[in-house]
Amino acid sequence: MPAMVFTDVVGSSKLWSDDPITMSQQLENHHILIDSLAKKNKGWIVKTIGDAFMVYFEPSDKALFNALKFSKEAIIQETKYSIRVGVCSGNMEDKTYNIQNVNLKDFFGNAVNTSSRMESKVAEANGIAFTSVKPLSKNVIANIQQQIGNVTTVPGEGLDLKGVKVDNAYKISIK
Repeated sequence: MPAMVFTDVVGSSKLWSDDPITMSQQLENHHILIDSLAKKNKGWIVKTIGDAFMVYFEPSDKALFNALKFSKEAIIQETKYSIRVGVCSGNMEDKTYNIQNVNLKDFFGNAVNTSSRMESKVAEANGIAFTSVKPLSKNVIANIQQQIGNVTTVPGEGLDLKGVKVDNAYKISIK
């Protein structure tokens, strides 16, 4: 099963407003960091939206783990910003569109929407919020806890995810 990741710089609107020249320079370094870590962990950038990234991890039995490892490394290695990250594993649709005169692949579906909501509604600064379209086993959570960081369970019924429904969401605070 593939995994999708959304990242965002916390407080970027104020950073852009306060010092757009520095923000522009730092964003170039942020892009290089995200791209290199995605490749290292078997993912690739689908698109950017300013300082936010959408990163796809190819279907495999390690896609979720690779996405979480990428997320943790991005938070640790990003020294200029606090970032928050949302992750969801699950099947998704893809389609190629011509954008800016280039054929680009885009993704859509429940796993994509859910990863976006994990980032915007559940994740905290320097933290990861994650889930899966299919419930995650206790063994998977234990493995993530052992290799990525302390996992906190957030019951799905208490979350306002704009129509997305999950059994449970999970959070990991990195720094």
